[in-house]
Amino acid sequence: MRMPPAIFCGKKCFADHWKRHKAWHRIPIVTVPRPASRTSAEDLAGLELEGGYDILVQKATMKILAGSSSEGEVMLLRAIALDNTRGMAYRILGDA
Repeated sequence: MRMPPAIFCGKKCFADHWKRHKAWHRIPIVTVPRPASRTSAEDLAGLELEGGYDILVQKATMKILAGSSSEGEVMLLRAIALDNTRGMAYRILGDA
């Protein structure tokens, strides 16, 4: 998957975001099979049951990067509802 190029205001800004970038790559990517008949709402509910927090955070980040901020924010809030002790969803939501 190709990502759009990142644009930073300067080298300091880039360096400040490097730890977050490296942390993103440490999250294991999990593929969840889904039946073709699921709707979007059913898909999100299935993610909560099948993969939980990490999958919701990954999918939400991709939505935000693709320009669908409101959908991504809803997914991040669902991830927080699943596990409010982990910080990644809060961090991404704060940056969105």
